[in-house]
Amino acid sequence: MTVRTRSSVTVDLNRACRAFEARVGLDGLRPVPGAARFSVLGDSALLWRSPVLRDGDAAVRVRVPLVERATLRLVVEPRGLSPEALADWAEARIDCR
Repeated sequence: MTVRTRSSVTVDLNRACRAFEARVGLDGLRPVPGAARFSVLGDSALLWRSPVLRDGDAAVRVRVPLVERATLRLVVEPRGLSPEALADWAEARIDCR
């Protein structure tokens, strides 16, 4: 999933899920200077937050448990001068029963 660096996506899980995993980073398809921080929330509780990632940084793996969570929220916040950069939640996967 590719989004702008100011974004929030909420997923209603609607069933028992074990975990969310992805690789996060800035998208090289639109080479504008940018930086962003990625966050994963479950039922409004912060489950994970990345360091500030910049153009050219390697993707960062994230895996968080979702046991007993009803919603998953993926947030990207711009850092730096350009909110026009693109952010990737690559290989995103929700593991549900």
